[in-house]
Amino acid sequence: MGSGFCSHPRGFWLTGAAMSRRGHLAWFLAGLLLVPCGQSTVSFEVRVEGNSSEVGYGGTVLLNCSSSCPQAWAPRGLETSLSKERVSQGPGWVSVRLRNITEPLSDVLCYFSCFGERKVAAFRVLAYEFPQPQLTISSPNTSSNETVAIKCFSAPSWPPGLKLQLHRSHRHQQAWEEGPISLELVAREEDDGAEFSCQAQLSLGNQTLRKSSPTATLRVTYQPRMDDRSCPPSQNWTEGQDETLRCWAWGNPRPHLECAKDREPFPAGVPRPVTRAHAGTYLCQATNPLGTTVRSVSVWVQWILGVLGVLVVLGFLRVLRVLGILGFLVVLVVLEGLEILGVLGVLVVLGILRALRVLGILGFLVVLGVLGLLVVLGVLVVLGFLGFLMVLVVLGVLGLLVVGDHDPDLLLPVLVCVVVVATLVAGGVGYGIYYRKKKIREYRLRQRQRRLQMEPPRPGQDDAPHNDGGAPP
Repeated sequence: MGSGFCSHPRGFWLTGAAMSRRGHLAWFLAGLLLVPCGQSTVSFEVRVEGNSSEVGYGGTVLLNCSSSCPQAWAPRGLETSLSKERVSQGPGWVSVRLRNITEPLSDVLCYFSCFGERKVAAFRVLAYEFPQPQLTISSPNTSSNETVAIKCFSAPSWPPGLKLQLHRSHRHQQAWEEGPISLELVAREEDDGAEFSCQAQLSLGNQTLRKSSPTATLRVTYQPRMDDRSCPPSQNWTEGQDETLRCWAWGNPRPHLECAKDREPFPAGVPRPVTRAHAGTYLCQATNPLGTTVRSVSVWVQWILGVLGVLVVLGFLRVLRVLGILGFLVVLVVLEGLEILGVLGVLVVLGILRALRVLGILGFLVVLGVLGLLVVLGVLVVLGFLGFLMVLVVLGVLGLLVVGDHDPDLLLPVLVCVVVVATLVAGGVGYGIYYRKKKIREYRLRQRQRRLQMEPPRPGQDDAPHNDGGAPP
């Protein structure tokens, strides 16, 4: 065999704290024995593979050591300071399991001796320690506006580089941080039921490990609450139909709700047939150990005739808007007409006065008759217009009664419309009467002046004695 019997050692030589003292001694002795040997004439390779090079603290790794040596049962072995057991072996390979790995970093040596030549391959095992993250909440059950301290932390990891994140449900999550995370939260109503957890991650090579603490729920207690959405302050019901008093409260602990009308209990949320007697004010009271909230609810009951009456009144109000505008225009036209008639009346009176010179007393009697007829017709027109005004006022009052019973918000607009229309009509009528009387007074004054001018002078006025006592010439 000659020089093929032994050769210089080739392969892997390790130094450092990871190799045991016994391993160093074995390699030193092997080197002393093999130094005098000559060169090997056989070429082969040694490989070692494992199911994982990173394992949790106290974990297990399965290694397979193989060689391309043509000597089927060449001497082989695996050197390590870790606990090991041979699983199986065959021609050119051997399988070994490493157990209870607690050393942070270990190098495992696999060797084969092929025709006296020894080669070594190394496998590095990283035993990481990834502790469980923890979450603490100072007051898991707190009251509204109280401060709560929340902390996310973990023991040190191996290798270093553990990062934490405080996770909250239904919220944008914060960035990962090294070291413990603390949060001071002022508890509010919307924080009730919020879930928190402490997340941790550790990067090992090209993979990232993650763990999470158990989820903790924050409970916030607060007084009962009611608003316009949960308990509307004004509700409309219809007579004969099944209606429900809409009112509910929320709080923590869950409040107890009681509603009553005239001190008689009336459960909310229970359908029942409606009568007119259900109209009125209801008081709803929500109570829990932290306090009490009271809310008033006004219920309006509408019946079929009432609904029709409201529709009629609303339609009548719309008509009044149109009639009010038209009536105002009519009053303006009437006033303009009265001015024209007044001018024409003056002209007629002047003509009548000229005719009186001819007709004398007969003409004067005819004029009086005509004036009396005009007065009678004017009185009839005024009475008819006042009657129409009274009808409008009565309808307006009826509308006020109907609307006031069902919707007080419409009472003021209806009242204003009626007052405005009545004021316009009364003003137009009053102005017409005033204008007519004024024209009559002017006419009588002119008639008296003309009468005085038309009377002949009395006898004896021109025969008055002179101052000198003589006779006239």
